Amino acid sequence: MDDGFGAGLGSERDRCARDPCPWPPGPFTTGDARWFFGRERVVSELVGLLGEPRAARPVVLAGAAGAGKTSVLAAGLVPAVLAGSPAGGRAGVLWRTPGSPVPGGGRPVAECALLVVDRFEELFTARAGSGREAYVEELCALAAGGLPVVIGMRADCYERCLGFPPLVEALRTRSLPLGPMTGDELRRAITEPARVAGLSLEPELAETILHDLGVRDDAPVTADALPRLSHAMRATWHRRDGDTLTHAAYRNATAPPLAPGPAPASPSPDREKPALLRSGREEPVPPSPDPESAASSPGGGPAAPASGSGGGARACPVGRRVRGLVVALVVLVVVAGAGAGLAWQKSGRASAARVTALAERAAVQARALRATDPALAMQVAVAAQGLADTPGTRGTLLDTAEPYATRLRSAGDRLGAIAYSQDHALLATGADNGVVELWDATDSRRRTPLATLPRAAGPVGALAFRPSGGDRVLLAATRHGVEVWNVVDPARPRHVAALPGAATAAFTPDGRTVLAAAAHGVRRWRLAGRPVALPPVRASAQVTRFAVGDDTVVTGHDDGSVRLWDPARPASPADTIATGLQDGPAALAISPDGAALAWSAPGRGTWLCLLRARRCDRPVRYGDPAGALAFSPDGTVLAAAGDDRAVRLWTVATRAEVTSFPHPDRVLGLAFTADGQALATGSAAGAFYQWRHPVRVPDPVTGLVLSRDRTLMATTGARGGALWDVRDPRHRVLLSRWNVPPAADPALSGDGRRLATVERGVAVTVWDIRDPYRPARHVRLPVRGLAVAALSPDGRVLATGDHGGRLLLWDVTGPPRRLAARDGFGDVGALDFSPGGGLLASGGADRGVRLWDVRRRALDQVAHHEEHADAVAGVRFGPKGDVLVSTGHDRTARVWRIADPGRAPRPAALRGHGGTVLIAGFSPDGAALATTDASRTTRLWDLRSRRPIAELSHPDLGTVLYADDHTLVSAAGHDLRLWDLRPESVAARVCEAAGMPLTRAEWRRYFDDLPYRPPCS
Repeated sequence: MDDGFGAGLGSERDRCARDPCPWPPGPFTTGDARWFFGRERVVSELVGLLGEPRAARPVVLAGAAGAGKTSVLAAGLVPAVLAGSPAGGRAGVLWRTPGSPVPGGGRPVAECALLVVDRFEELFTARAGSGREAYVEELCALAAGGLPVVIGMRADCYERCLGFPPLVEALRTRSLPLGPMTGDELRRAITEPARVAGLSLEPELAETILHDLGVRDDAPVTADALPRLSHAMRATWHRRDGDTLTHAAYRNATAPPLAPGPAPASPSPDREKPALLRSGREEPVPPSPDPESAASSPGGGPAAPASGSGGGARACPVGRRVRGLVVALVVLVVVAGAGAGLAWQKSGRASAARVTALAERAAVQARALRATDPALAMQVAVAAQGLADTPGTRGTLLDTAEPYATRLRSAGDRLGAIAYSQDHALLATGADNGVVELWDATDSRRRTPLATLPRAAGPVGALAFRPSGGDRVLLAATRHGVEVWNVVDPARPRHVAALPGAATAAFTPDGRTVLAAAAHGVRRWRLAGRPVALPPVRASAQVTRFAVGDDTVVTGHDDGSVRLWDPARPASPADTIATGLQDGPAALAISPDGAALAWSAPGRGTWLCLLRARRCDRPVRYGDPAGALAFSPDGTVLAAAGDDRAVRLWTVATRAEVTSFPHPDRVLGLAFTADGQALATGSAAGAFYQWRHPVRVPDPVTGLVLSRDRTLMATTGARGGALWDVRDPRHRVLLSRWNVPPAADPALSGDGRRLATVERGVAVTVWDIRDPYRPARHVRLPVRGLAVAALSPDGRVLATGDHGGRLLLWDVTGPPRRLAARDGFGDVGALDFSPGGGLLASGGADRGVRLWDVRRRALDQVAHHEEHADAVAGVRFGPKGDVLVSTGHDRTARVWRIADPGRAPRPAALRGHGGTVLIAGFSPDGAALATTDASRTTRLWDLRSRRPIAELSHPDLGTVLYADDHTLVSAAGHDLRLWDLRPESVAARVCEAAGMPLTRAEWRRYFDDLPYRPPCS
């Protein structure tokens, strides 16, 4: 490419050439194509325009300053063309600006694959009027002659280009606007160059940078985001830690956080300190000089009298000079005091703004952190909301959902052995460095162990509490033997015995005998006062794992076999399972009732078989390999954890995954409490976690509706229909279940006596639920193309809307009888009756929201609006009937005040959702509104100010309704979820379960240099 494109960008380009940095200091060049990501869609569209049959005019790429036009052309389009896009076998690219001549015909042009004219706006400064027209005509002639021509220009010169007739058609049919990059595109511009360069990013660094750039769901990214991002990434690269881009490097390079502004000039590679990213301290901005004073004096101050003018100035008396000095000093003091006060006020505001910015950034990081370390994410969310109570920080905190996790740090290095006492009050942990610790499992606020046993020689291979007797006897096995301890008083453990053995051991189901691995079998000791040796059990292979069920002992062996034993008749195994493993299983577990067995090994996956008389039925592969396995106390759920840093819970009966939650480190050990209310995980990093209420066998719910008095809830889903007493939403009571199609949508009458279930496209069924324990079918009404239905408050009238655009009113007191009909609406997909029953609201594909007077059992339209820019998705009356909210595919909700429907004002728009707003729900007092979109994001609004209260984002957010003024209930195809909307209540529960508080290092990572105040300390 000629003209030396990319030359003269400074010494930093040379340095990056020696040690490649993926983010150049200026626009990307063709040589930087390997680092260029995020604009693939635009490049593809440009290539498509060049390849169109009508390609006889230039292609115009127009965008704002800083949007990256030059980079798109040089590092995106040029390599694509040279790689064989519509070049017709020609090679070479000509790069020009309006200041350079247009290439003439001949061989160079004939062999050229592309002509790029960048910075086309310079046409109006580099050339005079007639020269401009000639230049444009030459470009268009080259395009007409078959040479692909692409023009890159600033969008603000678009109107001036309309003065050139040859360009008008190109602008009309072959122009491509280059808008700001989206959040996903910016994310790729961060992560992909790093990947290609062999760099890694610390967790959440990309999300932090995007937040600082101003990437939000409800706001476009500014056009100058790309140069600011490139500068920040380059500065972070200079301060990287080896091959890792760290939060510390980013903070040092860009403190305070990135803010919209002009792109900085090329920085020094040693220490970049542009004005855009200066020190985190709030520095006063020097005042601008007074224009008139500056004009009169080169120094920028007031003009001084010229010396030696006419005989000189007359001397002032001394007293006059003193008075003048005093007055001047007083004025200076007053001005200085006022300036100091103003500076103090500004500094205070700036400091508060910085705290808010850091808190909101930490909230964004906490959302991302939930996918890898939910225990830490919870505490970061509490701290962020405590620093600044904004909709963003509040929403992140309220998003916090069970299972809550307690995080504690052991003195051990790798916690592979973990066990609960039978009364689930004591937790024992064992590590590879021989440390065995006893912890209070009932008090999550205690962050130190109750006791640490004398360090064992070598890694702890197994820990087990005696399963019966209630005397808290603990065994700890290492390759040097088995230590038995009495821990009835955990603060004062008493050593009971030291038994020879290998690296694993267990109690028999009755707790009377200790089993320990030996070279050729199992050694046994009866615990009755002093341990008494029993005859060993011979085996042909070394025992590597034990698992103990109700009346069965299972051993894993180094020949790959798994054997089941009757502890009362240990002469030979009851069954031997050939697993096909070369070595022993990596994990082994048997359900407490002895009915199911699971094992796992690398490369072979996790297997399960049901046991009958200690014999394994046909083994079934369950999932990926796991390093730890554990059954729930009732034997219905299997927990598995492996190298993917996640704990997965499966139902034994159906082999379906019940739930999963991320883990910050590789899991080495698992243990349930005896009541199943907690699951402990030991990690490779020396920390362990207790997960509260981990097992929730879901009741998949797809439809959800509440009665207007919020005492009755109806749900539909995979298990049919259900009615619930929800007077206390946190302790809902199941009243009844009955068969309805899984995909049916429910609708309740206002008095809670009738329920309609909608089978879309087919029929609606009305149920009599006056006796909620025995719902009875009242009528079934087939409706072709049925889309939606609603019941009047007294349950006597049914409204239906269909995909044919018909709105129908039915009397359903007896056999269905049509009362009224309207059509011509395209698609009626939303209906709701007012609380008093006198009005019906409808909405559909024609963008219209209509109010109908149905008091006379007719459909008389009394008001309508078409404020939505796309189809209406839902309508909902407020609890007093004086407000109607509509939601739509235009990503808005519209609040319509209809106290007087005939004179209803124009509805107000609630904006900020990133997708179709599907549903809205009012709080009982009508002061707040919850709107949910297709991306599972719920926004809570204060309807008085029409400002957002909080934003929730969670996979379980689907149909969302207020159960009471401070609780949301939601369903999204999973179990019902309750969301506490009181930040202080959520924070208290998080801190109650938190365990170890945020460390100083963690605080600095998320909150920079703010004073260390961990919320759960």
